[in-house]
Amino acid sequence: MENRKLHIESSVSDKALLGYCTFHHLILTLMQSRPYIQKIIDAHIDRFMTFEKYRDKEYVPDLGEFLVLVSLSKYSWLPMATTVIREAFLRNVRWVLRASPFLRRINPGSCDQLRLDTFFKNSKTSQRLFMFQVYFMVQFGADSGKTQAQILERYNLSYGRPNEALKAKLAVNTRQMLLVNSWPYASDQQL
Repeated sequence: MENRKLHIESSVSDKALLGYCTFHHLILTLMQSRPYIQKIIDAHIDRFMTFEKYRDKEYVPDLGEFLVLVSLSKYSWLPMATTVIREAFLRNVRWVLRASPFLRRINPGSCDQLRLDTFFKNSKTSQRLFMFQVYFMVQFGADSGKTQAQILERYNLSYGRPNEALKAKLAVNTRQMLLVNSWPYASDQQL
């Protein structure tokens, strides 16, 4: 049974990686022939990071799509992480409160384990998708240490497909992502 589960997880992560790589390869190829796309992407991200107004759903309707743009940009993930994660939490509140309305009652100055656990449980899928996208961004974006031209060359050599080493790495990371079931926190720490 365990081998079957691992095979299914591996198959799903392989398909997800293939889809992401194919899409990423396509967009990088398009950007190579149309450099103005890079300027548009970087300006969009710069506005998001600089002005709170541009973090609104009116300007960035889908944070998942925004993270794809980050993987195509000149920006590194770490300097952006706090701002993007904060926005993701703010957007998740609506859905979490709908599922668990008791969370509206706030106990100021305390770190409530039930509150944290409930928020995570009600946003687990979102959190895991976020982890996958950040993982992909770090492997294929500015954080990878490779230029877009180098990434595109690697894609072209493999017809846009991820190599076996990358698939294996993703499988390990996907299993680790699926094991995450709570926030790391200390119960006596104030948030």
